[in-house]
Amino acid sequence: MRHKTILAQGGTVHYWIIRNENVSDCIVFTHGATADHTMFEKQIPYFSGNYTIILWDVPMHGLSRPY
Repeated sequence: MRHKTILAQGGTVHYWIIRNENVSDCIVFTHGATADHTMFEKQIPYFSGNYTIILWDVPMHGLSRPY
């Protein structure tokens, strides 16, 4: 899993990607309020074989703070 960032107007958004070169489909996991990307840890092994996976910390959650 590769950690990356995007600099936005309000701050830095952190995201993680597992790129699967063998497929064209992608799943983006988005958490709810008071959570962060780690809530999807158990789902990653199941889906990463068939999809490119993107997880992110929405602004003001996890590593995407301050925003």
